[in-house]
Amino acid sequence: MDQKQIVPLLYPRTFVFNPRLEEILTQNFQRLFVVNLLSTQKRWKEFYSEEVFDRLVFIDLISKLGIDQKELISQLENVKYWGISFRDPENLKYFSQFKNSLRDSMEELGLIFKNEEEKEEKDVSTFRAVLTLCLAEELDYELANIQKSLEVIDKRYKEVFEEKIIGEDPGYEKLIPSTLDFSTGFFDFYQTYNLEARINSWNVLASELPTEINALFFMEEELLDEWEENFDLQVAEEFSWGKIYQINSSKSFKLGGSLEVKWFVHFSVK
Repeated sequence: MDQKQIVPLLYPRTFVFNPRLEEILTQNFQRLFVVNLLSTQKRWKEFYSEEVFDRLVFIDLISKLGIDQKELISQLENVKYWGISFRDPENLKYFSQFKNSLRDSMEELGLIFKNEEEKEEKDVSTFRAVLTLCLAEELDYELANIQKSLEVIDKRYKEVFEEKIIGEDPGYEKLIPSTLDFSTGFFDFYQTYNLEARINSWNVLASELPTEINALFFMEEELLDEWEENFDLQVAEEFSWGKIYQINSSKSFKLGGSLEVKWFVHFSVK
């Protein structure tokens, strides 16, 4: 098959850290569309080579939708602050008893639009969709940083504990096995958290995406399972990193009811 006919969009993320992307993008795709939020480009540059970055086509939805970037940043910080506050058991106890205070608090932080009924319903849902994807990207980026740090610890640990100092000591017993893997033993860094909320946000924003996009580039197994169940998918090409599927039926898939998708590009996480 001619892969040039495939125009993929990273979905349902805007940022992903996976070392395999270097190989996948540089050897198989000329470009990959990525929705550009507040810090998306900066984060891709931080984690990937120029060769990968040059293949990314960033979609500036914030400007296209006419969203005030300062307001978006302010709301994002408010939501994060509010979330941290709710880790405190005392705050949880207080707000569970006084629900009106909870709503007042949310209004003060901008989580609920005041006079929401006076605003355009589309504007409200669009802003919330962008805000949700911003929060999701923040989470993905923080997890990527933790993963990267743990990989450094892994490497250093093996360098220190696998070295034999002054020959072999038959009485020496390692307190911690040198096979311990810090980067994979504590957390699933490749899990896409809050998947349903992300998908709902994409459905709201899909009509604003470039119509030339005809494929979704993703790694979530649960999405693949769902699409295999709902569509007649045919494996168009198989690679060491994953598979390209084509919808082989009259039943089409439209993201958000507007963007027609003909291909699914699934890459494995490891």
